[in-house]
Amino acid sequence: MGKLRKGLMALVTAVAVALTVSAMSPEARRSFAEFEKRVEAGEPEALYRMSMILEEGYDSIPPDSVRSLSLLKESAEKGFGEAQNYLGYLYRRGERVPLDPDSAIYWFRKGAEAGNYKALNNMAYLLLFPSDTERKHIPADADSIAAVYLKKGTEAGLPTSEAMLAGLYLQGRGVPADTLQAEILYRSASGKGLAEADRELAVLMAEISATDTTGRALTLLGNAYAHARGVPYDYSKAIECYLMAAEKGNPAAMFILAESLDMFPDLLRGLNAPDSFTADYLRSQAAEKGIATAEAAESSLLPISRSERKTDCGALPPHTPSDVPCIRDTSVRP
Repeated sequence: MGKLRKGLMALVTAVAVALTVSAMSPEARRSFAEFEKRVEAGEPEALYRMSMILEEGYDSIPPDSVRSLSLLKESAEKGFGEAQNYLGYLYRRGERVPLDPDSAIYWFRKGAEAGNYKALNNMAYLLLFPSDTERKHIPADADSIAAVYLKKGTEAGLPTSEAMLAGLYLQGRGVPADTLQAEILYRSASGKGLAEADRELAVLMAEISATDTTGRALTLLGNAYAHARGVPYDYSKAIECYLMAAEKGNPAAMFILAESLDMFPDLLRGLNAPDSFTADYLRSQAAEKGIATAEAAESSLLPISRSERKTDCGALPPHTPSDVPCIRDTSVRP
């Protein structure tokens, strides 16, 4: 009876797919036909992509959650990392499958071993922030294991991995406490557009600004206020931070103040700035310390420019409809 039902479901899906293909252009029809052959041949990646199509439907292909889950499991069992990661995600959330922490851990681990970066990230997140039902499934050395996963994700440039690993360095969880390494990782993730990293970097810079003799933390905090990166936009606070950083000799802060004074000569009035702090003086001092252009000042604040942001989904493979969703990582914080 089960085989008959499965066969009927496959037939219904095939009919729906055929109707969609008939409405396609000849070129698209050939492309989709090749994709179907890959599914029928049991190629793991094709199985996963078809599962995604059937999860929500595509064009005139109706959703088929049962068939979608069956294809997803088949793809995962055949070792496709994307499928393994998503299956772990479903088991962790109890969506379309029973809530099962052991299965979630199993599939996240399998995906991580297959080299799927999102699985690496999700496995680390589960280890670090388990729910009450998951806690009894977590090993005692979870922090150290999570750090290993996050280092691999960081090597791949995944911003959520960078931000979580930065948090571990701040707390000394699973790795030696290292504030500078945390700052570097937050800055990298921030440069890739991760808002959580913006917030954490601003908080960190505020905490260490009082003891920072170089003015770097104050300059970064001023930059955060000036560009609303993790904190509300506040130009007055930005200038105050830049001024305190310039007084400590930070060249980037000096250059930024010089450029600002060119436009607003009265900028520092009422802020008890040194009389010597003119635009020309600050610019010359910054240049002597290696900051002579706006580009140089910006690069000292964020190592990766906003134009170089990366997504964590990557390109979809051939024969995949453009609106098939990729499965993103879980949040950096619970």
